[in-house]
Amino acid sequence: MSIVSFDDWKKKKQRGSAYNSRGGLRDDVAAREEEGYDLCVFLSEERNAPDADPARIEQLLQQLKALTDSLPREHAYHYFKAFLAWWEGDEQEFFTQFDLYLESEKRLYGELANCDWWIDCFVWVFTPPFTGMYGRVAELFFKYWPLCSMGWVFEALEISESADENLEQELDLLMLALAADPKCYLAHYLIATIYYDLRLWRSALPYFEKAAESSMYSQDPAFYFDYAWAADKAGKYELALNLYNSCLLLDDKYPCAVNNLGCVYLRMGKPEEALSLFTRAIRLNLDGMLPYRNTVAALEQLGRYDEAIRFIKKHVADGRLNARYELEIPRLSALASGQIAPQSLASPVETGGKKADPAFDKHVIADELERRVEQAGELFGRPCSVYEDDNGYGREYHLPGAGRIDLLLKSERDFMVVAIAQKGEDERGLLRLLRQMSVVKKALCRRFERVYGVLVCTSPSPSLLSLKKALPAEDVSVYELGFTLKELSEKPAEPE
Repeated sequence: MSIVSFDDWKKKKQRGSAYNSRGGLRDDVAAREEEGYDLCVFLSEERNAPDADPARIEQLLQQLKALTDSLPREHAYHYFKAFLAWWEGDEQEFFTQFDLYLESEKRLYGELANCDWWIDCFVWVFTPPFTGMYGRVAELFFKYWPLCSMGWVFEALEISESADENLEQELDLLMLALAADPKCYLAHYLIATIYYDLRLWRSALPYFEKAAESSMYSQDPAFYFDYAWAADKAGKYELALNLYNSCLLLDDKYPCAVNNLGCVYLRMGKPEEALSLFTRAIRLNLDGMLPYRNTVAALEQLGRYDEAIRFIKKHVADGRLNARYELEIPRLSALASGQIAPQSLASPVETGGKKADPAFDKHVIADELERRVEQAGELFGRPCSVYEDDNGYGREYHLPGAGRIDLLLKSERDFMVVAIAQKGEDERGLLRLLRQMSVVKKALCRRFERVYGVLVCTSPSPSLLSLKKALPAEDVSVYELGFTLKELSEKPAEPE
């Protein structure tokens, strides 16, 4: 019979466990785990790179496999096994190993790791996901941390990956994530991108601002580019300048950033600064045709019409400008001779980047209502403006308990909650409006302030007014939005 010494037994035990005698992760194991996480990041980046190097990928993969085999069968060992299963397309093994990893995370740390960690080591690594992957991952998060922020985020991501994407449902889930963790920067970013796609630029800005607190996004030029684009579209030009500059500090050749920065200056009436940026983009061969087109607009705004004509002729000849720009020459010649008066930004200004999809009907209606408020300073017979505070802008304004308010307006002493009912949802819209009015009264109103509610419909149902009459709400109005078509007379109106 062999006798095993205590020292031999202790060494064997340590080789088989990732934890020290106090239950913490051993320092040597933690160091190797960090190396493994980095290898997973490098592998994912290499795999998704347009110029991926198969030899480099195989080298990194062998490093990861060797490191994984050297680890105790605890904690990140399961993460790396999950990664390797995902790499090979083995879905069942991936979920088995990721479940074991989350179980060990819960046992070792108790609390859910911060959002930035999951952005860096999951969202940016396991890309592209399996079909249905995010939904099952959400279930695993909820298994160990019920109703946690990351669970709601992955529920939202599952919907975004599906064929029947529902942005409204995604927003609701992401708002639940923020309720669970106000510092869930991934949720802030995803909300910002949804509002971006819906062209709700001002509503997107507060969420971009919160996401910028993340150490992940604050080092990402693509994030600053989208943030700057939204600020530009919202008319926040100083903010857009700062953000495009932040993008360029991280990547001085980021696509369209130099050109778009020049466009912001042009919209601000600073053509000299704009022209220098378009010239820089042309010199560095950045942003394709855009800086050539915008140079024409900058020269025109500077009154340098003859130079603009020469620039057009030169670059139509070398193919940098479309031949249609030759049609601008007669107008520029007339401007140079004083035959016509200059007009602000007569030549088009073109920014480059992601194109926004058309908004839904509900948002088109909200756009029109918002436009009327901004132009006339009143709506529904009341002087008002769109409400804005530290919590956000009054389009799609979120309040816990109320959800997202379509349009929140403020007069001197009163609030107006506007709900937009799409076809077939009038009664439900009215009930939602009443709930939102109640929450606004409790959360935002000061002493003597009142809350009015307005339901805007496009095709009101016959039963809607009956329901309104039956409900004890004196401060609710119902409007039907219609459109008129009227011929404008060229003759001046006769004096009365």
